[in-house]
Amino acid sequence: MVRKFRRNLLSFSNKKLFLQNLSGCSSVGRVLVWGARSRRFKSCHPDNSSYRLLRNAGLSPALSLGLQNLSGFSLSSRQFTTFAIMQITDIVLEIRNGRKFSDYQSYFKTHSEQIGELIDLVQNKEKYPLEEYSSWILSHLVKSQKEEVQVFYNNIVDLLLENENQSVRRNMLVVILNLKLSAYKESEFIDLLISYIQDYETKVAAQVNAMYILAKFVLLYPDLKPEILEIIELHAEKKTYSYDAGRRKFIHLTRRIQ
Repeated sequence: MVRKFRRNLLSFSNKKLFLQNLSGCSSVGRVLVWGARSRRFKSCHPDNSSYRLLRNAGLSPALSLGLQNLSGFSLSSRQFTTFAIMQITDIVLEIRNGRKFSDYQSYFKTHSEQIGELIDLVQNKEKYPLEEYSSWILSHLVKSQKEEVQVFYNNIVDLLLENENQSVRRNMLVVILNLKLSAYKESEFIDLLISYIQDYETKVAAQVNAMYILAKFVLLYPDLKPEILEIIELHAEKKTYSYDAGRRKFIHLTRRIQ
């Protein structure tokens, strides 16, 4: 029966699926006979997340259950297996629930085309938590895949120009901070960054990141420094230590510009 089951799996070898086991168990139990019970897991957690992912990939119920319970077939949290590509919304929700982005880093290196799908989720302003966590994932992803994210620079600038979500704003500024600046809508973007500092409703984290990005623009256009520094100083009153640290770093980053 196991041999027959393994032969059936070959027909799915042209697809890919990243499987993450969220049951808290490191391995599955042995199969006694087809459909019979397996050993009790020490954690006592229900082991049905892998089954759900396989069903979502379009596998039959019997095949999904069989793969989940096949003796010697482990679905550890960092394992890749060759089945259907996982839906981007499922990835976002899995990361949101487990907060283990590191488990998916290798997946995105293999499927870099889905980076664009993450940006689409943010641009389309999908309902919570998809928009917020897609931007959060991108803020981590850019640190290891700058080149893959760089091609979406224009999309990210457009996104910031249109989006008023504070969480998304903070996360996407982190993304821009890790990318090379472009001339795309340059004046509009600089004005937007300055408006973040002037707006008392903007979170301090976003204001600080805006300062760091503006510092990069000042290195390109030195004449901007006096105006930007004056605005930063003007709005420094009654701000947090983080804001003051951002102000001091802006001065340090632009110290060679008189």
